Amino acid sequence: MKEDSEASLGLIESALDGIGLKYFSNVNEPDRLLEVIAQVAAGVHELPKSDFTHLKDRADSRAHAMELIEELPPSIFDEFEEAAQARKWILAHLPEGRPSTVLHADLLPQNLLADDYEAGKIAVVDWQEAKIGDPAYDLAVVTRGAGRPLGVRRGLERLVEVYNELAEQEVPAYAVVVYELLFHLDWLADAVKRRARKRIGGHAPEHYAALIGSMLRRPVARG
Repeated sequence: MKEDSEASLGLIESALDGIGLKYFSNVNEPDRLLEVIAQVAAGVHELPKSDFTHLKDRADSRAHAMELIEELPPSIFDEFEEAAQARKWILAHLPEGRPSTVLHADLLPQNLLADDYEAGKIAVVDWQEAKIGDPAYDLAVVTRGAGRPLGVRRGLERLVEVYNELAEQEVPAYAVVVYELLFHLDWLADAVKRRARKRIGGHAPEHYAALIGSMLRRPVARG
């Protein structure tokens, strides 16, 4: 259907039995949750784009990354050296034009439901952030630049490893870092805006700048 703005809208309502995977996590198998998310991501990315015509299409992964770069306010690159370094790194590691896929864009444990964790049957809910774009974006939503994503040491590398064993097209680890940095640059821009408007709450811009600098020093970013 369409609203007055002529933008396409979609509405899906359903009821599913199950519990979020975060409640099934086993402390004795710290990487099990990441492996399941990688499997789900590979399945989501195989969905036909023709079933999601209400979503904006992006030609390929390079177009997706460039779109996000261009949406950032130029002022943050003048004010924060870490932001300028991140943009330079991103432009040097732009995706090589991987075909775009359907993205869930929020593949976190609370959006993955299961009746029986070990049976491997997973329901994916909360598709409100769905989009068409680079599959590396979905993986970056999970890792978010953390040193130990979901508490897993070298979690980014493990997530990418399992994903690449199952997916139709491989995603290198550095491609995930591209979107991790883009997320943090966007959060930095929001923090700058909040401070300019003297709004209370949230981290200061310097917090995100420091995280960006730390991310650029990680082994996966340094090649």
